[in-house]
Amino acid sequence: MPPKVEEAHDVALMEYTKEINMNEKIIEILTNAKEQLEYYIPKIISTNKLTEHEDINVINEQYRQALKEITMILDVYKCSTPISALDKLINQTKDNFDIIINNCEEIISNNIEIRDYDDYYYQYKSIFSNLESYFEKLISIRYLCRIGNQNTIIVGKNGSGKSSFASFIKNSFSDNIVVIPAQKYLVCTPLHDLKSLSMNRGTLGEVQYRNYIGDLRESRYVDDVLNNLESIFSKLIITFCNEEVKKGLDYYYTKSTEGVENSLLIQVNNILANIIPGVQVQINSDCRCIDIIKDDNIYNVNAMSDGEKVSLYYILHVILASEDSYIIVDEPETFLNTSVANRLWNSLEEIRQDCKFIYLSHNIDFIMSRKLAKLIWCVEYTYPNNWVLKDVEFQDNLLPKELIISLLGAQKTILFCEGNVGEVSDYSFYSALFSDKVFVYPVGGHREVIQYVRKFNSSLLNGYYNAVGIIDHDFLSEETIDDYLKDKIFTLPFNEIEMALLCDELLESIVSLYADEIGTKEKIVDFKNKAFDLLKSNKDKIVSQNVKYYIEEQITTFRIGDAKDMETITEGFYKWFDEFKEKDLFKFFEDKINSIIDSKDYNEFLKISSLKSQLSKGLANKELDSNYLVKAIQRVSKDADLRKLLIERYFKEFNELISEN
Repeated sequence: MPPKVEEAHDVALMEYTKEINMNEKIIEILTNAKEQLEYYIPKIISTNKLTEHEDINVINEQYRQALKEITMILDVYKCSTPISALDKLINQTKDNFDIIINNCEEIISNNIEIRDYDDYYYQYKSIFSNLESYFEKLISIRYLCRIGNQNTIIVGKNGSGKSSFASFIKNSFSDNIVVIPAQKYLVCTPLHDLKSLSMNRGTLGEVQYRNYIGDLRESRYVDDVLNNLESIFSKLIITFCNEEVKKGLDYYYTKSTEGVENSLLIQVNNILANIIPGVQVQINSDCRCIDIIKDDNIYNVNAMSDGEKVSLYYILHVILASEDSYIIVDEPETFLNTSVANRLWNSLEEIRQDCKFIYLSHNIDFIMSRKLAKLIWCVEYTYPNNWVLKDVEFQDNLLPKELIISLLGAQKTILFCEGNVGEVSDYSFYSALFSDKVFVYPVGGHREVIQYVRKFNSSLLNGYYNAVGIIDHDFLSEETIDDYLKDKIFTLPFNEIEMALLCDELLESIVSLYADEIGTKEKIVDFKNKAFDLLKSNKDKIVSQNVKYYIEEQITTFRIGDAKDMETITEGFYKWFDEFKEKDLFKFFEDKINSIIDSKDYNEFLKISSLKSQLSKGLANKELDSNYLVKAIQRVSKDADLRKLLIERYFKEFNELISEN
């Protein structure tokens, strides 16, 4: 056998032997624990005076359940591959268990025949409290045994108990369980005190091993918890910088290159190169912070986009985690599209193979992208520590029907729309307008809406879910609008959602709340006149936008045909381009806008206007009502007659579309 092959074989054999020995050790720990509990606890419970002070039935139940948990865990371990992260947690249970046994032995050695509860009050209390803690740890271990040796996604609808599961597991163990809370707003604030300069992986434990999920649910001082959450990003960056600075100093004084070739900085930049090409980080040792290098320019870390910052947040959390940890990630898809999220977590799983990743998610895109992970459905939760977990397998690369229905809701029709979940958005408007008819799912831009609808109706949910979409008008031609409708994609009869919220019906509904009939009419007329003035002053801008969108649409819809060679393709393209070039688009759209201005056709104005900031936030707030858009959404949500009127006038065709499903 060649030397290198022989060396690799020896290493593999050593690792295998190490795993076998660890497995035997864990089985021995659990077996001894079971035997000792069976010997000591019945003797302690039999103490006469104990019945006067303690509920024996509760203690007996804890004792029986602890034995049951040990037995189930032993059954798993006797026929499973050792898991380093889990082995460490089982070793941790010895602390509680040793206290139990030591106190039992003390009571017995001091002549148990005395049977005096008062003399051994604290020993008894210690036994019972530690038995309870030990029992909880065993339950956590049993659930983690269920996860096994695979990275896992725990899925379930909101309120199903996913976060409670993470919180329970975290509370059972002080370390080796890293909980990465979902972060919406990430800001790095460099700290300049002595404490920050001394931060390292050890001191970072107060951040990584804190149960933020449980804190937010249980703490009376939510502001303090939120402040701590906001500081996580800063502490991760400072710790990362300190580790790299220390490594640089070690090299300066010792010239040792150990760990330099695979430093944390190199690891971070390798991952970033895979998910965000062109973005790298460097250490700013002056302020213990990170600078971002992008396109040969240097930026502050806070100048990164939300997606870039959350990627860095996840990367630092993972690479700084202790060895052999369970890493629980809440909402791992936050601010990330599916492709980026998949590459990111693939990279992190690869670099931290010593750890086990547990993702908590109800995002179908993310779940579908992690087909190599174990999938566990959190079906039901009963307080304090009982979860109904169901192993789920992909069926023809698709999620089971029952799980999808659980995640998306009971509605048969899914409405994909533009934008994101927010107070004033496509999502909030359509949720208010069609809440009883569809499940609203925002997916970003109009192209994403089109892709999702076509994908869902062609494969993923065909047969038990129907998908429809709504996209902004965005100067689309009537021909394109008709083509989209054939695919169950409805085009909003307004340029964008802000214009829809300025329709006549909503103007009247808002203004009439504080003005009489005459005053309402005058107010609305005055608003419209000023709106048309804005249109006049921005006519050139809107004409250019119309031309731009028209050209982009034409280019995307151009089809090459059945050409067999480049010459034919080129000839066909130039013929199409010459026909297209002959149209005076600027004059066409200018005439159209002039006609709208001359006729004061308000509905057509809302269809072509792109002045959402000037109108919906500026003019509407000033002339109609403060915070107009929010109040308009609220009116739609509260007024059933208004909803019926809006649907009948502007969404009749769409309403017929969803009624067919």
